[in-house]
Amino acid sequence: MNRPLSQRRQHGFAVLGAILMAVVLVVALTNFVALSDTTGLRNQAFADAGSQVATQANLIRTRILLCGSDYPDGSNGTSYRPALPAGSPAIAVSTLVCPGTGQNIWTGNDGVSLPPSPKFMSAPWQYANDGTSARIAIAGDTAALTQAANRLGAEATVSAGQLTYKVSN
Repeated sequence: MNRPLSQRRQHGFAVLGAILMAVVLVVALTNFVALSDTTGLRNQAFADAGSQVATQANLIRTRILLCGSDYPDGSNGTSYRPALPAGSPAIAVSTLVCPGTGQNIWTGNDGVSLPPSPKFMSAPWQYANDGTSARIAIAGDTAALTQAANRLGAEATVSAGQLTYKVSN
């Protein structure tokens, strides 16, 4: 006996319910993966920034020391490491003038320019040349700066959110 369509009973489970359940599981799994990897991504970002800070610190240090070694008779007008750029009080690294040439160390004809400050840094590079030492410093996130200091070695210190890197004693 054939029943009319309106009186037939459905057998099995509903397809719509299965699709809804699958969507809920995919969303839950996606959220779990995204939240569990956030720490790893954040740590990688700090490591990358720290590496960039260390690379820039070495570039800046090299440019300053190159100025002093190429023009050892230059005089910065102070008694502190006269062949190196003057820097008392601290000045922006972008404005350093080599005493032996009278030119900014970043605008020479060799094509080397000062790169922009890395991520997580709150201020540009600074330079000081005084009775203590010639040194460069940058302020920013302590995690990134600690990564940089670890790469730079004993000449680098991190204190109060600032990395200081000795150029010369």
